[in-house]
Amino acid sequence: MSRKQDRYVKELVRRYESERASGRLPYLDTEEFEQLADHYLYENELGKVDDLLRHAATIHPLEPSLELRRAEWLLAQGRPDETLAILDKLPQGDEDVRIVRGSAWFAQGHRRRAIKRFRELVDETRDDRDLLCLDLGDILMYYGEFEECLRLMDQGIAVNPSNTELYEMATECCEKLEAWERSLPYYDRLLDEDPYDSAAWMRLGGTYYNLGRFEESLKAYDFASVALPKPTAELFVLQAHSLVQLRRYRQAQELYEKALPDLTSDLDRNDACGCAAECFEKLQEYDKAVEWYRQALAYDPADAQAFLGLGVCYMELQRYDQSLAAFEEALKSAPDNYETWLYLGDLYARTERYGQALSAYQCSLDQAPLQPEVLYAVGNLYFQQRDYRTALVYYAKSANLDENQTNLPLMQAVASAMLGQRNEAEYYLKKALVQQPDARRLYKQMLAEERGE
Repeated sequence: MSRKQDRYVKELVRRYESERASGRLPYLDTEEFEQLADHYLYENELGKVDDLLRHAATIHPLEPSLELRRAEWLLAQGRPDETLAILDKLPQGDEDVRIVRGSAWFAQGHRRRAIKRFRELVDETRDDRDLLCLDLGDILMYYGEFEECLRLMDQGIAVNPSNTELYEMATECCEKLEAWERSLPYYDRLLDEDPYDSAAWMRLGGTYYNLGRFEESLKAYDFASVALPKPTAELFVLQAHSLVQLRRYRQAQELYEKALPDLTSDLDRNDACGCAAECFEKLQEYDKAVEWYRQALAYDPADAQAFLGLGVCYMELQRYDQSLAAFEEALKSAPDNYETWLYLGDLYARTERYGQALSAYQCSLDQAPLQPEVLYAVGNLYFQQRDYRTALVYYAKSANLDENQTNLPLMQAVASAMLGQRNEAEYYLKKALVQQPDARRLYKQMLAEERGE
C-alpha cells in the first residue's frame, strides 16, 4: 500500500468510526467497505469486521467481494468449515476465492491439498506473480510451511529480482528454519538492491552471530550504524554481544553502558547491566562487577543470574559471608540451577566446610550429571579426607568425560599409590608425564605429604 493509499484508508476509518460513534449508519460503496474490512482484518479487530459486514449487507446484499471478507472473518475465528460453505457460493475461478480456500484447507489440516492449490495459482499467474508469491508466503509462514514459502520466494525473485520484499521474506524463512548459511545469498541480493536497509544489516549481523562469525557480525552492525539516522540502544547491545564472543570485554562493557539510558524496559535494563557486570567479572575487576550486578538487581530483584554473579565476585574478593548470602538468594529464585550449587560447593570448599561442599556438589550433579569439573572436585574432597578409593571412583567418572583436566592423572596416580595399587599408579603417572614434564617430582612430593614423611 502506498503512503497516499494508507492516508486514504486511515481517513476512511476515522470517518466511519466517527459516524458509528454518533449512532449513524453511513452509506459506503462496495470498495470502501472492502477497504475497511481489509483494514480491520489486518488489525485483527474481528468484532468491528462483523459489525461492518452486517451493515454492508443491508446496503449491498450478497455482494461477492463482501461475502469473501465474511469468509475471511470466519477463518480468522478458526471456523474453516463455515468459511468453505460461503466460498462454495462464490465464483470459483476468482483468485482471491481460491487463495482463501487454500487457507481454509490449511486450517482443516489438509496441508498437501492447500500447497497444491497455491502452486497451481502461481503457475497459472502471469501478471504480478511476485506479488502473489508474497501474499501466499504470508499464509505459508503463518502455518509454518517455511520450505514451501522459500520455494515461492525463489519463484517470485525469478520474475522480479528487484522486489526487496521477496528477499526479506526469504531471510525470515531461513531464520525460522535456522538455516543461517542458506540465508546469506538472500541478504547479499537484498542489500545490493537497498544498501541502506538498516534492519537488514542488523538481521545479517544476527545471522553471522548465529554462525559463530563474530567479526563479520560486527562489520554488519557497523553498516547498520551508518544506515541508521542515529545508532540505537538495540544496536549497541548487539554489537556488545559480538564483542563478548571475541573476548573484547572492555569494549563490550562500554557499549552495554552506552545503551542503558535509551533502553525502555526494566527487563532490557536488567539484561544490559548483567552483561556489563559479566564483562567486569571476565576482566577480574570484581568490585566494579559487584556494582553492576547490584544495578541489575535494582531492575529485577529476583534475578537469579545476577545473584549468582554477585556470589562469584564476592567469593573472588574473599568476602565469603556476602558470597554465601548471594548464592542463597539465587537458589530462592532458581533452586534447580546446577551452576549455583557448583559455585556454592566451591565456596564451602574454600572455607574448609567439606561436608557442606560435598552436599552442594551432589546437588549440582543431581541437576546436571555430566560435569567433569564437578566430579573432579568431589574426587578431590574425598582425597583430602583420605578416602582414596571413593576419590578414584569420581576421578574415573570425570576422566570418562574429559581426561585432559589439569593434574587429573596425577591425582589418580597418587590415590592409586596410597591404596598400594602400584601398576595403576605407574599407568596414571605415565599419563601425567604427557600432560606435564615434572609430574614425577610432584608425584613423589605428594606421596611424601600423604604419608607424613
